[in-house]
Amino acid sequence: MSRNSQQKVSELPTNRFEVITGRLKEVENVSKDIEIATLLGMDKSTFSNAKRTGSIPYSRLAEYSRDKQVSLEYLINGKGPVHIKDMIAEPGAIYKIETNQDSVYTIAKMVIEEIATRQGVLIEQYKIEDIIKLIHRDVLATGEQAISLERVKQLLDLTE
Repeated sequence: MSRNSQQKVSELPTNRFEVITGRLKEVENVSKDIEIATLLGMDKSTFSNAKRTGSIPYSRLAEYSRDKQVSLEYLINGKGPVHIKDMIAEPGAIYKIETNQDSVYTIAKMVIEEIATRQGVLIEQYKIEDIIKLIHRDVLATGEQAISLERVKQLLDLTE
């Protein structure tokens, strides 16, 4: 640690909320709580209440992590790299992908448009998320940037 960044042990944050928001401030190069509140999509009052109670907004941290490609592991535990590229988020997990993310979303868009055309209805959000996850897993498993027509038909059946 440099001399300027050293703190006395008694000055270090004592609750997890302060530790995590401290890491956010470091990553974003900001110093004010209101700046972190804004980054997390929280108003000043909600942020202040969370800080007072030590209540960590995990879902907002996960969303921030996904949007900014900042490691959730780093934010919460201070471990690993700060920034991670090519991440995908699922409920309960954010992980690095080893595929071309754009092709996964292009395939998903085509499948979802086909479902909407055939059924004439909008697809529920959780079904869209499931389709994207399944396509991503297929792309990872095959190493191809495409999926078979048979798999598309299976995905269509899942939405009925």
